[in-house]
Amino acid sequence: MKLDKAIEILENMRDTNLNYYSPDRRAALQLGIEALKLIQRERLLGINPVETKLPGETTEEEAKRR
Repeated sequence: MKLDKAIEILENMRDTNLNYYSPDRRAALQLGIEALKLIQRERLLGINPVETKLPGETTEEEAKRR
């Protein structure tokens, strides 16, 4: 899964069914969103190398094949 897609899914989870999620779950979702966004920013700036993939993260080539 690409980071953009993961962020989109997490943001949708955070913003829907507000009564279902506990404050801790909402905080965990927000933390995950912010962590993925930070990784993206660092990669764009060359701080966090693209070669370092997260478990489950797909490359551009893998994403195109799906």
